[in-house]
Amino acid sequence: MSSFTTSSEHPFPVSHHASTEEYATFVYAYTESQAYRRHLLYWQTQFVQHYPHLGDWFAAPLPERVGRLYGESKYQPSYRLSFQARHYLMFLAWKGYAPLDWEWLIAVHYLKPWQFLQETDPSHCAGINQLVEEAVGLGYKRKPTAEPLHWLLGRLFLALPHLHISALNESHLQSLAEALLLFGERSDLALFFGSAERAHQQLDHYKGWIFKLQIILYHRGQAATLPRVTRPSAPREVLRPRMEAVVIRYLAVRRLDARPSTVKSFRIALHLLIPWLAQAYPELETFAEALHTMKGVQTHRPFASGTKQLMLSCLSIFFQQVARWQWEDVPARPLLLSGDLPQRSQRVPRYIPEDELGRLMQAIRSLVCPYQRAALLIARWSGARRGEIRHRAKPTKNDWFPCMKRQLKPSGTCRDGKQAQEVYAMSKPDKRCATCSCRVASYSQKTICSQILCKKCVR
Repeated sequence: MSSFTTSSEHPFPVSHHASTEEYATFVYAYTESQAYRRHLLYWQTQFVQHYPHLGDWFAAPLPERVGRLYGESKYQPSYRLSFQARHYLMFLAWKGYAPLDWEWLIAVHYLKPWQFLQETDPSHCAGINQLVEEAVGLGYKRKPTAEPLHWLLGRLFLALPHLHISALNESHLQSLAEALLLFGERSDLALFFGSAERAHQQLDHYKGWIFKLQIILYHRGQAATLPRVTRPSAPREVLRPRMEAVVIRYLAVRRLDARPSTVKSFRIALHLLIPWLAQAYPELETFAEALHTMKGVQTHRPFASGTKQLMLSCLSIFFQQVARWQWEDVPARPLLLSGDLPQRSQRVPRYIPEDELGRLMQAIRSLVCPYQRAALLIARWSGARRGEIRHRAKPTKNDWFPCMKRQLKPSGTCRDGKQAQEVYAMSKPDKRCATCSCRVASYSQKTICSQILCKKCVR
């Protein structure tokens, strides 16, 4: 089957039909089935006769343009002409004669633009397949990634027929995301998705696919920002207007010289304080009283000690500053001072659970590089914490071996019962020292991995 190329280099300013001869040439190259050729040409003729001006079809109601609504059989659609002309409409969009609008592309389920592009534009398909391979390289699974990308990019190329995949960026994804947001506000969603609830669920799936595609484009260098998962916040009820006015004014002042994360911490702390004051002291209209036990808005569980410390610190600074500035509707003196804050609790050192330690040691033994094996084993037996290892400067050979000499004894046992000679035995199968290549004594044959260090090199 022959491939096609788009003859037009610039998008047409006005949508218009293709000539019968041009579409017939396309159909005969697209399929070898005589029956399917007759159907495609007949459906195109019927559609052109009913909509001689293509603008009339674009101006028609969306259900009429979609043709086959939710739950309908393909043999008995509500609007047969639009349903049967989908292939012709994709041809018009691909040629640039009539780029399709987002409403129609979102509402139509049984469109299969990927199958159309496979037959007509292999270059686009090759670019999409390359994108899928890069996504798999980033850790995504192939099938759950390929299907969303086929849906998104197939429709993007029908809405923007002259867009090349190398020019795709986050602005194109933003236009699709805005179209999904506007489509979700329609009152006739049940006609296309069965119910409004099902429609919003499906639209949320589409938004998740856009999120995944933007991550892939970011790692490809085609998106400037890495998308972030944001939780929609419910609208807050204004319980104490005078308190809210002070908070709004205070946050506006802090935004001038504070980091956004700092302003966010103050906003959360103050927005938690006002509802508590309204519930515990209904008669109060301005700030007074101290903080009590609260629960998280999203987790509905008591705050951790670190979160309490952060909230109280923000409130302490807030009351100190507004008292110093002598604002209205605020206490004349700070309600919380540094001495009122609870002491930070000392963290208990963590350890690696037995099952995770077993998997870790098995992975270390399977490493090919002997230096990586030696470094990880030394780190494992030294008892160093993760942060100590991560922030340590890159060591040299002279740094490693004196360190291991201090940590290990020449005989006896280490801190968790393993024989010290097992730690010495980080050797290759030929039982030679990895540093000086000398032969290792027979007592080092009991090993925990495949590389050894002789006692001379350890000292």
